[in-house]
Amino acid sequence: MSKLESHDSDEEHLLPKDGPGSSPVIHLATISDKAPRNTISAPTAAELTNQPLRRRFWKHEIILILVPLTTTIYFFYTWRRYLTRDKDEPLKYGSSSEIWINYSWFLIPVFGLGLAKYGIVGVEAAMLQSTIWQLPDTAAYLIHGDSSWSSPEEWGKVLVHWVKKLAKFHRARNGSIHRLWSLLAFLSLWPFMAFTFVGLSLELSDGFVETPDAPMVIGHTWDDFHSRQDLSSTVLQAWQTGAKPQVPGVGVIYTPDYLDRRKYSSLDHLPNSLPLDEKIPELFLAPQAKQPVSGHTWGLRVGYNCSPVADISEFTILNDNSVSPWLQTNDTYDTASGQKISIFDTLDGHGFVNIMAYVEIGVSSNISTYYDGTEPSNSDADGNDKADILEYLLWQIQATDGDKARAFNGTLEPTVKGLGQPFEKAADGGYTVNQTFFKSRGREPYEFGRIWPPRKVLSIAPPIGVRCRIVSALGTAELDPARATFHSFNQTPPPVYNSSLVYTETPRLGNIAAESMLHKYLELLTSTNTFCPQTVFNSASYPSFVQPQILRKSIMTALAMDALYLMYDGTFSGFDCARINHNLTSSRPGKVLTTGVIPPHVPAIGFAMWTLGSLLLVIVYGFRPRWSESLDGSSLFWRGVELADEAKDCLAKGRDREGALADLQGSIRYC
Repeated sequence: MSKLESHDSDEEHLLPKDGPGSSPVIHLATISDKAPRNTISAPTAAELTNQPLRRRFWKHEIILILVPLTTTIYFFYTWRRYLTRDKDEPLKYGSSSEIWINYSWFLIPVFGLGLAKYGIVGVEAAMLQSTIWQLPDTAAYLIHGDSSWSSPEEWGKVLVHWVKKLAKFHRARNGSIHRLWSLLAFLSLWPFMAFTFVGLSLELSDGFVETPDAPMVIGHTWDDFHSRQDLSSTVLQAWQTGAKPQVPGVGVIYTPDYLDRRKYSSLDHLPNSLPLDEKIPELFLAPQAKQPVSGHTWGLRVGYNCSPVADISEFTILNDNSVSPWLQTNDTYDTASGQKISIFDTLDGHGFVNIMAYVEIGVSSNISTYYDGTEPSNSDADGNDKADILEYLLWQIQATDGDKARAFNGTLEPTVKGLGQPFEKAADGGYTVNQTFFKSRGREPYEFGRIWPPRKVLSIAPPIGVRCRIVSALGTAELDPARATFHSFNQTPPPVYNSSLVYTETPRLGNIAAESMLHKYLELLTSTNTFCPQTVFNSASYPSFVQPQILRKSIMTALAMDALYLMYDGTFSGFDCARINHNLTSSRPGKVLTTGVIPPHVPAIGFAMWTLGSLLLVIVYGFRPRWSESLDGSSLFWRGVELADEAKDCLAKGRDREGALADLQGSIRYC
């Protein structure tokens, strides 16, 4: 049977034959978009063999370009702008719009998945015309007609087929698993995955949102920096009782951008505290409110680091010789380089306490001990050369504290090499002054106090020491509460000192700390909450000497209290004396975006792959002329009309419907 005859035979079941009172046969190739309705023309031979392409379509292609691209850009903006903070960060600061951004990611997937499918079906129609993506049979064509490649149900069926490797699989479904279906399913999987995981990559957390109001703050200003009711007793009391060096108010300590705050345990919660165990490279103490603030403000920039000393050569003050004409017990004298050294001992006046000490404290006197412009403005190499120095040397004695022997740890590490002992154990169990030690260090003869009540000396420990380098300056900086950082620091002129209004100037950081530690030895233990001494004759019996690490922590505590005093008059500043600061903007409690249980990288990969794949398909296939805009119901209907004759022949040969579909060609004619 010829092809034309086959068409005639099939059309007997579709349309009446030509004849008196009947209409001519309608063929898909004979219908023109521009022809009037009900106008029928007979197909030519050329039309039966080569159907011309219709035209180009734009809607699906534009959607396939814009939707993935804008969605991906919007997610990357959300990620980089709002999801850089962790939900466990102590300070979560953002804008009031973040709650709406969170809600937007509930709405976008509602429309996004539908638009993703809408864009792909247009390119699908163009790809079906390509030889590369020809369909194996009409069953596959019908599967594409309902866009099963975008259905999670179909993905599951195919996955089961691949995993279990079923020997018998529905023949029509076998026809659907081919290159084009797999490609479109692969492309559709990315937005489905991305939209699913995006809700798990972000969440709303309690934090603070910015407001335009000016805050009420506490803390000294440039104008009242020297106006204080007390200079040292506040620092001394806070230090010797082991108070936590916590910043008042909401308690935000601002750090440079380069500093990783996660490495500092004292900065992982609010209110922040000054670190006691880690080096403090650079901090900015700014006015504090009851909530985070932002803007330009004046404050105190500090940086200090204390480390144990292992050799006398590491000291720059305490290894110098005295030039004082005479020296008394518990006094201060000058060195050859113009520095100050204070010495004292605690051998008497402590009852039956079992540990005593001789101490030397050195403080640098570079040019001035006040903020007068000579202080370094930062902690870089130049600042370190000009840094203020605090040095501490400690010799310790263990004496009896009763008739009962008690366990005692006499081990110290590291100790200062290159130094002798200021006292020696005597034959009668007491001690004598080692005047050779003082002469070798250029000191005048020294007379220790007597151990009272008189007791035997059990051991004399080697010396331990700590050296601190301190940098501080007054100036202005920009505050970024979102990251708790400061930048653009500018040192200001020294605050004005008016002797008619203020009794004395406020000294630089480190001076009050050194003064507070004078004549204090056991306070090294109470300031660090170290050891639990036993009570003996209404006195304390300690189980160990002061260790180098304890000495370092105690000095760091004194410096921290000194810094808090300089800026806030201590750690217990209330808001009864708060003032308004118009250079700052306030905030209020609110909801801010934070990272969720899934890293943002996961949906970002999905959006990026979706965008890249969509753009490639649009560029290669999207703007080719094609016979239909998409595989809609009309396309499937006319496809059925074209294959009606072949389907009839297959059924006439005894094939079932599914087998007949598999036998029918799947490629698009007339391409």
